[in-house]
Amino acid sequence: MSSAMDSGVSGLKAQQTKLNIIGNNIANISTPGYKSQRATFSDIFSQTIRAATGPSASSGRGGTNPMQIGLGVNVSSINTDMSTGSTQSTGNNRDASIGGDGFFIVKDGNGSEYKFTRAGNFGVDKEGNLTVNGMKVCGWQQYTTDANGKITYNTQTAVQPINVFADGVNGNKKIIPPKASTIGVLSGNLDPTKTARGTSMHNIGVVPSTPDSLTTMTVYDAQGNSYDVQVKMSKCCTDASTGGAATGSVVLANGGYTVTKDTGDQFKLAVDGGAATEITIPPGTYASPSAFVAAVNTAISSVPDLAGKVTAKLTSDGKLSFVSASTGGSSAIVVTDGTNTGAMAAYVGTATATVGVTHTGNTSWFWQAASSSKDMTVGAPSFGYLEFDSNGKLLTTDAANFNAMPNITLRPTGSGPITVKMDMSGISTYMNSGETKVTGGTDGYAAGDLDDFSIGSDGTIIGSYNNGQKQSLGMIALAQFTNSAGLEKVGDNLYTTTTNSGNFTGGVAAGSGGTGSLSAGTLEGSNVDLAEQFSDMMITSRAYQANSKIITTQDTMQETLINMVR
Repeated sequence: MSSAMDSGVSGLKAQQTKLNIIGNNIANISTPGYKSQRATFSDIFSQTIRAATGPSASSGRGGTNPMQIGLGVNVSSINTDMSTGSTQSTGNNRDASIGGDGFFIVKDGNGSEYKFTRAGNFGVDKEGNLTVNGMKVCGWQQYTTDANGKITYNTQTAVQPINVFADGVNGNKKIIPPKASTIGVLSGNLDPTKTARGTSMHNIGVVPSTPDSLTTMTVYDAQGNSYDVQVKMSKCCTDASTGGAATGSVVLANGGYTVTKDTGDQFKLAVDGGAATEITIPPGTYASPSAFVAAVNTAISSVPDLAGKVTAKLTSDGKLSFVSASTGGSSAIVVTDGTNTGAMAAYVGTATATVGVTHTGNTSWFWQAASSSKDMTVGAPSFGYLEFDSNGKLLTTDAANFNAMPNITLRPTGSGPITVKMDMSGISTYMNSGETKVTGGTDGYAAGDLDDFSIGSDGTIIGSYNNGQKQSLGMIALAQFTNSAGLEKVGDNLYTTTTNSGNFTGGVAAGSGGTGSLSAGTLEGSNVDLAEQFSDMMITSRAYQANSKIITTQDTMQETLINMVR
């Protein structure tokens, strides 16, 4: 009779345990990263009254099932639900939530063991340590930067507490050092309705005192001192000549094709404004004009200043012609025969031919860089020309005459010269554009103090400085486990490893290795489902009442038994 009483007591204990778990879940409904728990029950062993028997062929009786009485219930397991909780926006760029598997790695001291958490409500202590609930957040601080500015952290090293103020690899991160300017970028639209001031595409004549466009850029030296450089632009010329490839020609005289060794056996070619260069035709007798032209081309290809820039051809009327390889911008070929008295005179009837090539409607603009700071000058060359096609698009194919990315040299007083590449490739002269000004800036800056930081999806911490610059301060690492439900809760939203969770094998970058990416400005909420908890609480309450009825009934039966003897 007492086993019923024991079963009721075990039921009361089990339901009380379940209610305790439900109560803890509901209490942590607002705890960031909290993972709910669930109790599951199993019956305690049973007392066997009679064992099972099988059918008997000898007696002809059938089999019987075992007769057993259970002795109550027990809490067989308390499982942690590791599913991701809802993401809650906080507006705090120092908060971060994990959108998948993974745990933040923390330490509470230099020699302590790693602990793990899903709560990403990060902060910084007075020493610059990145913390969460007083625990130091771990990650990496060593990185490399490629030529394109892409940062790559060395995630193969052991994780360590992140300090956003300073570390042994990057030094002082609380102040970003100054950077000397190396490139200035100008962009915008020049007003195409301005009056051209020059006489040709390369001649502005008298430089206008009032430019059509004035842009001021601030450049910095290595010490962070700033200087203003003005870039003045004026419309120079609109070309109206016909287009086409540049050609020059000489006339092959009638007669044989024998070239004798003589000081006059030379052409002189000048291409696209370059210096006149001699080419020597090997002495000998050529079977035909085409053989002679082939010899000329061989001679041209042996001259570095001409190779690939000009080609000799034979026209139908017997002219030895030259065609420039240049098809954009302006080009010219000058053909000279030197003294025109040697053996070549027999072949070269026209001593000089010059043909200029431009494109109809192309426009050139004159630019000039000047210092507006008394303690800095601009070295030569400090001016040049830009060329735009008839539609207002910048042409960059003729860098020799219209260089859209020239280098200028700035000479500050008291410090070394600064070479700045002027990138003007973003300038146009489009008609009917609402924008008629050019703006510019450089990549240099003065020193700056750390203002704030934010966290990227890959865990990279980006510091923002009061000079407008940004710098990487570290990278938050995540941990992943074979069985995360096997982690042990140790309070403060922390977990430690157990023999059933799998070991911590090192940090993993967020978004890789099966971990989720980080979402800045958000926190992972508790994954407690209130509706489920309330439902379980009512069931638990009824179950508790039912178990108490077992005890009450048992007591009543025992009272009846006792009252039988009076």
